[in-house]
Amino acid sequence: MISFMIPYILEHIPQAKFIHIVRDGRAVTLSWSKKVGKIIQENIGLYENSEFGISNMDLLTHCAGSWSRHIEEIDYQKRVNNLIDNSVLYEFKYEDFCLGPKKYLCQLADFMEIDPDFFIKRNYSHIQTKNYKFIQELDSEKLRILNQIMEPSLHRFGYL
Repeated sequence: MISFMIPYILEHIPQAKFIHIVRDGRAVTLSWSKKVGKIIQENIGLYENSEFGISNMDLLTHCAGSWSRHIEEIDYQKRVNNLIDNSVLYEFKYEDFCLGPKKYLCQLADFMEIDPDFFIKRNYSHIQTKNYKFIQELDSEKLRILNQIMEPSLHRFGYL
Protein backbone atom coordinates (compact mmCIF):
# COMPACT_ATOMS: atom_id res chain seq x y z
CA MET A 1 0.00 0.00 0.00
CA ILE A 2 3.06 2.25 0.12
CA SER A 3 2.34 3.11 -3.53
CA PHE A 4 -0.63 5.18 -2.41
CA MET A 5 1.19 6.73 0.55
CA ILE A 6 4.07 8.34 -1.33
CA PRO A 7 2.82 11.96 -0.96
CA TYR A 8 2.24 11.44 2.77
CA ILE A 9 5.67 9.86 3.25
CA LEU A 10 7.41 12.61 1.28
CA GLU A 11 5.62 15.24 3.35
CA HIS A 12 6.64 13.65 6.65
CA ILE A 13 9.98 12.14 5.66
CA PRO A 14 11.36 14.41 2.92
CA GLN A 15 14.60 12.43 2.63
CA ALA A 16 12.71 9.16 1.96
CA LYS A 17 13.72 7.00 -0.97
CA PHE A 18 11.62 4.34 -2.67
CA ILE A 19 12.51 1.08 -4.33
CA HIS A 20 9.99 -0.24 -6.84
CA ILE A 21 10.49 -3.81 -7.99
CA VAL A 22 8.16 -4.56 -10.89
CA ARG A 23 7.19 -8.17 -11.45
CA ASP A 24 5.02 -9.65 -14.18
CA GLY A 25 1.50 -8.86 -12.99
CA ARG A 26 0.23 -12.32 -13.85
CA ALA A 27 2.78 -13.92 -11.51
CA VAL A 28 1.96 -11.39 -8.80
CA THR A 29 -1.75 -11.99 -9.28
CA LEU A 30 -1.44 -15.75 -8.93
CA SER A 31 0.79 -15.50 -5.86
CA TRP A 32 -1.34 -12.87 -4.16
CA SER A 33 -4.63 -14.63 -4.92
CA LYS A 34 -3.28 -17.81 -3.30
CA LYS A 35 -2.27 -15.88 -0.19
CA VAL A 36 -5.57 -14.01 0.03
CA GLY A 37 -7.51 -17.21 -0.74
CA LYS A 38 -5.87 -18.95 2.20
CA ILE A 39 -6.78 -16.06 4.52
CA ILE A 40 -10.37 -16.15 3.27
CA GLN A 41 -10.67 -19.91 3.76
CA GLU A 42 -9.32 -19.58 7.31
CA ASN A 43 -11.93 -16.87 8.01
CA ILE A 44 -14.72 -17.93 5.66
CA GLY A 45 -17.47 -16.69 7.97
CA LEU A 46 -16.26 -13.12 7.55
CA TYR A 47 -16.40 -13.32 3.76
CA GLU A 48 -19.42 -15.48 2.88
CA ASN A 49 -21.92 -12.62 2.86
CA SER A 50 -19.62 -9.84 1.74
CA GLU A 51 -19.44 -8.03 -1.59
CA PHE A 52 -15.88 -9.34 -2.01
CA GLY A 53 -16.02 -12.38 -4.28
CA ILE A 54 -14.40 -15.49 -2.92
CA SER A 55 -14.17 -17.66 -6.03
CA ASN A 56 -10.73 -18.25 -7.51
CA MET A 57 -11.57 -16.11 -10.55
CA ASP A 58 -12.91 -13.30 -8.33
CA LEU A 59 -9.65 -13.27 -6.40
CA LEU A 60 -7.58 -13.33 -9.57
CA THR A 61 -9.46 -10.38 -11.10
CA HIS A 62 -9.35 -8.39 -7.84
CA CYS A 63 -5.60 -8.97 -7.58
CA ALA A 64 -5.03 -8.15 -11.26
CA GLY A 65 -6.90 -4.88 -10.88
CA SER A 66 -4.96 -4.05 -7.75
CA TRP A 67 -1.63 -4.71 -9.49
CA SER A 68 -2.66 -2.38 -12.32
CA ARG A 69 -3.73 0.37 -9.90
CA HIS A 70 -0.43 0.14 -8.04
CA ILE A 71 1.57 0.41 -11.27
CA GLU A 72 -0.56 3.36 -12.39
CA GLU A 73 -0.12 5.08 -9.02
CA ILE A 74 3.66 4.71 -9.10
CA ASP A 75 3.68 6.13 -12.63
CA TYR A 76 1.52 9.03 -11.48
CA GLN A 77 3.75 9.72 -8.47
CA LYS A 78 6.85 9.58 -10.68
CA ARG A 79 5.37 12.38 -12.78
CA VAL A 80 3.87 14.64 -10.13
CA ASN A 81 6.72 14.32 -7.63
CA ASN A 82 9.50 13.99 -10.20
CA LEU A 83 10.74 10.92 -8.33
CA ILE A 84 13.26 9.74 -10.92
CA ASP A 85 14.93 13.11 -11.61
CA ASN A 86 15.04 13.84 -7.87
CA SER A 87 16.73 10.45 -7.26
CA VAL A 88 13.95 9.41 -4.91
CA LEU A 89 12.85 6.28 -6.77
CA TYR A 90 14.89 3.33 -7.98
CA GLU A 91 12.87 1.01 -10.19
CA PHE A 92 13.79 -2.31 -11.76
CA LYS A 93 12.20 -5.54 -12.86
CA TYR A 94 12.14 -8.65 -10.69
CA GLU A 95 13.12 -10.79 -13.66
CA ASP A 96 16.25 -8.70 -14.28
CA PHE A 97 17.10 -8.85 -10.60
CA CYS A 98 16.85 -12.66 -10.63
CA LEU A 99 19.35 -12.77 -13.52
CA GLY A 100 21.86 -10.51 -11.76
CA PRO A 101 21.07 -9.97 -8.07
CA LYS A 102 24.57 -8.81 -7.13
CA LYS A 103 24.48 -6.09 -9.80
CA TYR A 104 21.12 -4.76 -8.62
CA LEU A 105 21.97 -4.98 -4.92
CA CYS A 106 25.15 -2.99 -5.54
CA GLN A 107 23.16 -0.42 -7.51
CA LEU A 108 20.65 -0.29 -4.64
CA ALA A 109 23.47 0.24 -2.17
CA ASP A 110 24.69 3.15 -4.29
CA PHE A 111 21.15 4.55 -4.47
CA MET A 112 20.79 4.24 -0.69
CA GLU A 113 24.30 5.66 -0.20
CA ILE A 114 25.50 2.64 1.75
CA ASP A 115 28.58 0.44 1.37
CA PRO A 116 27.96 -2.31 -1.22
CA ASP A 117 30.59 -4.67 0.28
CA PHE A 118 27.95 -6.68 2.14
CA PHE A 119 26.27 -7.51 -1.19
CA ILE A 120 29.46 -8.12 -3.14
CA LYS A 121 30.61 -10.96 -0.88
CA ARG A 122 27.40 -13.00 -1.01
CA ASN A 123 26.38 -15.97 -3.13
CA TYR A 124 23.07 -15.49 -4.94
CA SER A 125 22.83 -18.80 -6.79
CA HIS A 126 19.62 -19.59 -4.88
CA ILE A 127 17.78 -16.63 -6.42
CA GLN A 128 15.71 -17.54 -9.45
CA THR A 129 12.48 -16.35 -10.99
CA LYS A 130 9.26 -18.12 -10.06
CA ASN A 131 7.27 -16.60 -12.93
CA TYR A 132 6.88 -19.98 -14.64
CA LYS A 133 4.19 -20.86 -12.09
CA PHE A 134 1.53 -18.63 -13.62
CA ILE A 135 2.10 -20.23 -17.04
CA GLN A 136 1.75 -23.68 -15.52
CA GLU A 137 -1.22 -22.96 -13.26
CA LEU A 138 -3.45 -20.55 -15.18
CA ASP A 139 -5.44 -21.81 -18.15
CA SER A 140 -5.66 -19.82 -21.37
CA GLU A 141 -9.04 -18.25 -20.50
CA LYS A 142 -7.84 -16.99 -17.12
CA LEU A 143 -4.68 -15.63 -18.75
CA ARG A 144 -6.76 -13.89 -21.42
CA ILE A 145 -8.86 -12.18 -18.75
CA LEU A 146 -5.84 -11.18 -16.66
CA ASN A 147 -4.00 -9.89 -19.73
CA GLN A 148 -7.01 -7.76 -20.58
CA ILE A 149 -7.19 -6.27 -17.07
CA MET A 150 -3.48 -5.51 -16.88
CA GLU A 151 -2.74 -4.91 -20.56
CA PRO A 152 -1.36 -1.35 -20.58
CA SER A 153 1.11 -1.96 -17.76
CA LEU A 154 2.05 -5.44 -18.96
CA HIS A 155 2.90 -3.89 -22.34
CA ARG A 156 4.80 -1.00 -20.82
CA PHE A 157 7.14 -3.33 -18.95
CA GLY A 158 7.51 -5.75 -21.87
CA TYR A 159 5.46 -8.62 -20.45
CA LEU A 160 3.12 -8.74 -23.45
